[in-house]
Order: sequence, then structure tokens, then C-alpha cells
Amino acid sequence: MKNDVGKKLLREMREIVTAKGKSADANSQIYQSGLNHFVNEDFEQAVMIFHQIIKLNPDFAFSHYYLGRSLRRIEKYQEAIAAFEQSIKLNPLHAPSYAYLGDVFLRKNNFVKAEENFRQALNLQFDNLTALSGLANLFKKTNQDFNEITDLLKNAYFQGGKNPLILMELLSIQSFETKFYLQIGDEQLAQKSYYRAVFFYRLALHKEPENKIIRAKIEETLSHLKG
Repeated sequence: MKNDVGKKLLREMREIVTAKGKSADANSQIYQSGLNHFVNEDFEQAVMIFHQIIKLNPDFAFSHYYLGRSLRRIEKYQEAIAAFEQSIKLNPLHAPSYAYLGDVFLRKNNFVKAEENFRQALNLQFDNLTALSGLANLFKKTNQDFNEITDLLKNAYFQGGKNPLILMELLSIQSFETKFYLQIGDEQLAQKSYYRAVFFYRLALHKEPENKIIRAKIEETLSHLKG
């Protein structure tokens, strides 16, 4: 998982670093060093490096963004808020900045600001997992009706990239009919994700313990794992 995150961050760096002139290579190397420390969970060091980058290039929004994420991980929430707000000022269409800003406000029990930022993130990126998960947690904390967040999660899953993490968030707040679990199980089986397929078939079987079709699906899927 950590390697996947690292690859994503480094890919973003290559796409986004726009520093010009002779200092471009040096700035890029320092930024990459900050990302490496972030991925390796050396957040104190990452904070120091992103501060250095910001001094060299204060208009590079992603340095503020990753500074905010690093500060969030070491629970320096007020500083993280300032970093995310600066990231948004420089790049107002960056959904993850709003999502993580909302997360920090949620951690500080500022539910109004949290919801405002989660919704802004979802306006920009309807399947942003951080915003969806954060909004679901906010609804739990404030005892709000889950119908809206359930619809948002369903839409994000089926209309987006069918992110399994979004699906698990959905399942954490609502139980579904047998056909829903069978549909997801069949999708996972078609993708040869056999463990996930068995998981969803077993959820369906829990709903209908005597259903022979579901039992047959489980046996078929388990045969792929054995073979």
C-alpha cells in the first residue's frame, strides 16, 4: 500500500512541478525528498523540507498541500489548516485540499467547516474517498440521516472507478438486499478478484442461508482459489 502511495505521489510530482529557470532541478530534487519522507512517514522531516521548498517557491501549491498533510499527521491542526487554505488559494480546483481541510476541521469538531469543505471537494471530484469517508463520519457524529451519504457513496462507486474502499465505506453504514451483494460478487468474480467475490457472496448467503445458487457461487469461486 505504501509503495502504491509513493508511486502516486512521485507521479504527481513529475506532472506538476513547474518551477522555471536554473533552480528548477534543485527545487524538484528537494520536493522529491519531501515526498519520500512523507511516504516513509517521517513527517517531522517532511514538514521541514516543505517549508524549505515554500521559501524557494511560495506559489507552488502542492508544497503547501503536502505540508498540510504532514502537519495533520503530527496533529498540528491549526498549522495544517493554514497550509491547506494556502494550497486552495493557489489552486482552488484541487479537491484533495478541500477534503483534507475538512478532515482537520472534523478532528477539531468544527462540523460546519468540515461539512462545507467535504462538499466542496465532492463538487470538484464526486468520488473523492477522503471527502466521502469524512462526510460519513460527520453524519455519524451528528446523527444525521444516512440516506444522502449512502446515495453519494453509491454514485461514487458505480459511476466512478468502482473503488473497493468506497464500497467498504458504504457497507459500513448500511446493509443491502441479497441482489446487491450478488451483483458485487459477480463483478469481483469477473475481475478474478476471488477473495472479494467470496466475501460478497457470503454476505448474500447471510441474508439467505438456504439459497443453493449462492452456495454454488461460493463453491465455484473457492475452486478458483484452490486451482
